[in-house]
Amino acid sequence: MSAEFCFSQRLEPGSPFLGYSGFMQLDWAGKEVNTMASVNLRPNESQDALLKRFRKKVAKSGILSTVRRKRWFVSKSELRRIQKKKSIRRIRRRQREEME
Repeated sequence: MSAEFCFSQRLEPGSPFLGYSGFMQLDWAGKEVNTMASVNLRPNESQDALLKRFRKKVAKSGILSTVRRKRWFVSKSELRRIQKKKSIRRIRRRQREEME
């Protein structure tokens, strides 16, 4: 499930640097769509900068958080319980901030 990067190949400007495409996300209608993060090599850009831009794009797209969230099945009742705990923590934190 990990993306494989091979830097032994020569990357040319304009060539796409593609990430692992096996992740699915939901669109506005609730349908699953395949998302693929990709970046193009800019002229005079180092491979480190290219990889940094790729990682940033993957983080922004939410692919990894989706994978972590869907790693295990969580029932609806369990999800409601978790959300309730989060809201209680959020309310208590806000109350503490108001007290200070």
